[in-house]
Amino acid sequence: MKTRHTLLAALAILIAVLMVVGCVQPAPPAAPAPAPAVKAEPTKAPAAPSKYQEAPQLAELVKAGKLPPIDQRLPKDPVVLKPIEEVGVYGGQMAWVSYGPSLGAYEFQFLYEAPYRWTADATTVEVNLATKHQYAADGMSMVLKFREGVKWSDGQEFTAEDLDFWWNDLVMIKEAGYTQPYWTITKEKPMKLEVVDKYTIKVSFNAPHWLFHRLMASTGDYMRMYAPKHYLKQFHPKYNSNVKDYAELNKRFPPTGNLWVNDLALPTLMAWKTVEYVPGQRTVAERNPYYWKVDTEGKQLPYIDKVVITQVEDPRVVPLKIVGGEVDFLARGIPLDSFTTLKTSEKQGNYRVIQWKVGAGADPALVINWDNQNEQMRKIIRNRDFRLGLSHAIDRKKVNDVVYFGLGAASQAVTSPYSPWGRTTEEGKKLMEQWRGLATEFSVEKANQYLDKVLPNKDKDGFRLMPDGKRFTWTFITGSTPDSRAVDVLEFTQEGWKAVGIETNIQTMDWSAFWPKFSNGEYLDNVRLGWVACSVLSPEPTGCRMGALDQMLDDQARGLLR
Repeated sequence: MKTRHTLLAALAILIAVLMVVGCVQPAPPAAPAPAPAVKAEPTKAPAAPSKYQEAPQLAELVKAGKLPPIDQRLPKDPVVLKPIEEVGVYGGQMAWVSYGPSLGAYEFQFLYEAPYRWTADATTVEVNLATKHQYAADGMSMVLKFREGVKWSDGQEFTAEDLDFWWNDLVMIKEAGYTQPYWTITKEKPMKLEVVDKYTIKVSFNAPHWLFHRLMASTGDYMRMYAPKHYLKQFHPKYNSNVKDYAELNKRFPPTGNLWVNDLALPTLMAWKTVEYVPGQRTVAERNPYYWKVDTEGKQLPYIDKVVITQVEDPRVVPLKIVGGEVDFLARGIPLDSFTTLKTSEKQGNYRVIQWKVGAGADPALVINWDNQNEQMRKIIRNRDFRLGLSHAIDRKKVNDVVYFGLGAASQAVTSPYSPWGRTTEEGKKLMEQWRGLATEFSVEKANQYLDKVLPNKDKDGFRLMPDGKRFTWTFITGSTPDSRAVDVLEFTQEGWKAVGIETNIQTMDWSAFWPKFSNGEYLDNVRLGWVACSVLSPEPTGCRMGALDQMLDDQARGLLR
């Protein structure tokens, strides 16, 4: 293993894709020449050598009889990953750092195992745990087949029964406390899930739902799809008469928040399994011996024995740890103002800094709650003139000069010019650039002209009034710390909106507390701070049409997505 650490620094929050799915299985080695005949009693023929390789520590466990041979641990058809730079070497540990109490960045970067996965260039999805799907002709149902022979980290086989347990024994039982993911709901009703055979399920919708397989690849909700029934049923009242409620089940398989740290005995399908967890301080995860992926030479992944995550409360500590050689890899949470220091200290810290081009078009983006529970607020928010007025009141040049040292560019939250989304045709390129620059000009005059159409009346302090006579007030919500660059952006935005009569508050809270409410549509605040999101001020009434999503929606309308 190389001794130099690898770091990714970028102007936006990034996810580093280290491997992409290959399409060829490694060829098996040539069979050994037969041994010369000898006079002896017949014996059982030795097992043929495997075409797969495994980590030395796992080979020792196999030799000691503590672990099945690799051919019995891998699925019938393992996923083959093609290395970006070179085939890796087994061994070592990876030191990682995270700030705040949540481990969301770790789960989304290292444990991304949705049924389908987005490709590195985000142009389409590719097979992963799911191997194929077939929509009904009317789009009202889909049959989804999963990879045969995948095993949980405890050696038990992953089957359609695990998915059935997730949906019908957890999500569909209100008392259990598990949320229906948004992509499972059509016409405000949940889908139905039934087992077809050991590796196949059928999901039925209340309206045509051609994007279902893509949406599974686009959200963290997929993690709870993988509910190990063989382990969790002992905590479920349906399967254990001694259990009277769902408290213990919720503790071991939490409905929200970090999933893989509460119960160290919980089986996983991910590359590493948590073996130590000290909340807010340290997390240690070791290689899953049953992980179902190999590289192009047939080496079972992952290469790295162990991941050690140190959690810190102050993000300013992160660059110090990098320069001090305490971090092996990081692709998220690196402060922009530390870039120069990190780049000039590469030799000292023995690491590489890679500037990554990303497809996200805004850092940060302001995302309005279109489903605000207040009907009056909801009507205002969905008014295009209101959103255009807000956009013209943001001084993006000032934000760029002061907060981003002039390194950025004014943009709506469409995908960036680096992304192929929406730019495969000249017409698409023109439209994306039109949307990218829409209402980005800072103009108090234009802002007032648009806002006067929606909220013409003001109180004695100059703030705009809603139709019921109450002051229009809403709140920015962000998981960033009060002294962060993101909050600096919010303060400039707050200042600009105040000048045109919009009162705005700023609330910082940990994402682990925010997301449960956001997912259930329970929060009453109106604006959150995000990074990869739809434009707050989109010209379209959906507020969310962009790039490849447009193509998918158009394809759905024509019935092309199957």
